[in-house]
Amino acid sequence: MSGLEDDVRWLKLKISLLLAPTALGLRLLGLQRMLLLLSFLPSWHRPVITSERVDLVQEYGQQMRWAKRHALYRGNCLSQSVLLWWLLHRRGISTDLFIGTRRNQGLFQAHAWVEFHEIPLNAGTRVRQNYTMFEYAFSSQIISNLFKPYFYGGKP
Repeated sequence: MSGLEDDVRWLKLKISLLLAPTALGLRLLGLQRMLLLLSFLPSWHRPVITSERVDLVQEYGQQMRWAKRHALYRGNCLSQSVLLWWLLHRRGISTDLFIGTRRNQGLFQAHAWVEFHEIPLNAGTRVRQNYTMFEYAFSSQIISNLFKPYFYGGKP
């Protein structure tokens, strides 16, 4: 068995084990507090060099799509997207977490997804055309700036 196969199996296991706690954290803490918590957890991974990023990001997106179909607990698009965002953030890869809404046959629908350089990782390529995105994304690079009030006793 190659090292890549081991890495993919380990990633599938991490995703499968972390989807339920991610969903529970979102329910208990809400999105902003959950992102704050996750963004400050330590990482034990080595930084990813630029040439490896595209392949690694695509593999993470592919494994999250696998979990959406096959994991014991599949979560929803928000828990999947938060987990994918965090796993890539821990590897030093900046991605954007988007939330969008639409009306479909009179029903209000919301969807969350992660993008890397405007490429959706866990959603279809037309997701931007199908959903009206919120004004800003939750970016790995600006997440700590969004939550500075928590550290100074203010309200977000």
